[in-house]
Formats: sequence, structure tokens, C-alpha cells
Amino acid sequence: MLLGDRRLLFFGGKGGVGKTTMANATGVALAKQGKKVLVVSTDPAHSLSHLWDQRIGDEVTYVYGDRLAGLEIDPERTARQHFADVADVVRNMMPEHLHGEVRRYFRQAIDSPGAHEAAMLERIAKLSLETSDEWDTVIFDTAPTGHTIRLLEMPQVLTVWAEGMMGRARKTAQFHEALEALPGGTKASETGPVAQRNARIRQILERRGSLFASFHRMLTSKATTGFVIVTLAERMPVAETLELREQLQEAKIPITGIIVNRRSPSDAGEVLAQRRAVEDDHLLQLQSRLKKIPLLEVELQGQDLTGAAAIEQLADTLGEHIR
Repeated sequence: MLLGDRRLLFFGGKGGVGKTTMANATGVALAKQGKKVLVVSTDPAHSLSHLWDQRIGDEVTYVYGDRLAGLEIDPERTARQHFADVADVVRNMMPEHLHGEVRRYFRQAIDSPGAHEAAMLERIAKLSLETSDEWDTVIFDTAPTGHTIRLLEMPQVLTVWAEGMMGRARKTAQFHEALEALPGGTKASETGPVAQRNARIRQILERRGSLFASFHRMLTSKATTGFVIVTLAERMPVAETLELREQLQEAKIPITGIIVNRRSPSDAGEVLAQRRAVEDDHLLQLQSRLKKIPLLEVELQGQDLTGAAAIEQLADTLGEHIR
């Protein structure tokens, strides 16, 4: 599995297959190669803290020397901060007697469908685009498949939305200019409150559109981004992996490899040998459908993978495949 010098790595797949463990072991392997790495959990059911056996939370926390840090994004906190910032901007554009209405609107807007996802996406985009001086690699440990796909499809959707809003703003400005040109029309002041508000709205839309467009370009670039699918050699995870591959291809997000986790040993008793044979059949199906994607098998471990020592041991196993 060749990760190359990709700056963004996304680890995804069905719930319970070991995404967090593989993402962090990869982070340790890269850190041991001299890179500075940030592992970001976007799954509301965070497990970074449990894996490293230390409190991490929604602040950058170093977990492996000074080269690997973790961050668990808190969706609720991210959404609250996002809408508070937006409310401040909008409130400053409005007359003072409407400030109360603005506050009430944004208190309700935080619970609207897609609000948390949009706020999360903006934070992910900023972590991806604005931290290159601080981190060589940013690894995203994502939520189970469905949630991740919806999130990664949003940059293109929000880019189109921002472009549409900017188009409407331009048309509104042209309409006002046409009214002013009519006989008896009154030309509005270019420095008046309405003109300033309109200019500020256009500026915000342009900045937001640029952010999502830049992130979408980065997300779909084979030079900068790779998606690693983590799965098990079982019927349902294999089926979900094949479906995820198709969804990622449709979204034009490059897949850099597949990790088949917790492979049963073939020489540890009859039951596990039988289990290995069943896994081989499922793995054969996966390999026949995904011939061009590098595939790495990770054996079932004999210990709980928690704490730095256990993660480092797994990282050493992965290390030769991560370069």
C-alpha cells in the first residue's frame, strides 16, 4: 500500500472494522519516518481517547512524542461556534432593532437538517487547507460509511450553492442599477449601509465558495489525497467495501488502498483454520473486483490494541507498506 507523499488520508469503512486503530497506526508509522502528523476523528462516537488511553477531546493533543497529535472534533461545539460566528457577521449588517431576530433565527438554525454537517465540513476544509505549515500529513478517522460519503459529497454541493447565491446577488445588484437608471430614479450611495451590506454579503459568499471549491479540488487530487478503506474478510464488510468503492469513484475521490483487518491465523487450531478458509473465499471476491487497488492483510492480534506500545507494534507491521 503506497501512500506516497499524500497530505490528506481518509480512513473509512463499515463500523467496527478497526478504522481508528489503522488510522493511528499509520500515523505512528509516518511519524517514525520523520513526518509530523495530525489524526482527526470526525466520528461522533470518538475512540481516539480510548485507543491512546488518554484524554484528547476537541483540542490538538500530542499522543506520540512531538510528531503525532490527535483531535476529536465535537460536532455540537463546532456547529455552535460556526453559527455564532455567522450570527455575529449577519447581526453587524442589520439595523440594531433586528439584532434580537437574528439571534433567535440562528439559535433555531443550528438544529436544521444538514447544519452540523456543513459546520463540520467547513472545519475539515480549513484543517486540510490552512495547516500545511504545521502538519505534513492530516489523517481523518471517519464515521461509518454512509455518514462519511454524505460529508465528502458536500463540498461540491456547497460550491454550487455558493455560486448560485453569488449569481442571485449579482442579479439583484443589476436590478437596482436598472431601477436607478430609469427617469426619476435615485442613485443609491456606494458608501451607504445598503451598499456596504451587499458588498459584505458578496465577500462572504465568495470566500465560502472559494473555500469549498479549493477543498473539493484537493479532495479529488491523486497527488494530495488518498482514501484507505478498512474492512474485514466477511460477507457484509466486503459487500459494503465494494459499494463504498463505487461511491468514492463517482465522487472522484482517489482510493489509495484497502486494509483487510483481523485475518484469522491458519495454524492455530481447526476452528480458526476453518474460519481462515471462509475469509479466503470472501477475500477472493474482493480481490477479483478490486484488482488495481493495493490490498494489505493484517493478522488478528493477540492483545488489546490500546496504548502507545501496542499501536507502535502494529505500526511497525504496517511500516514497510507505508512509504
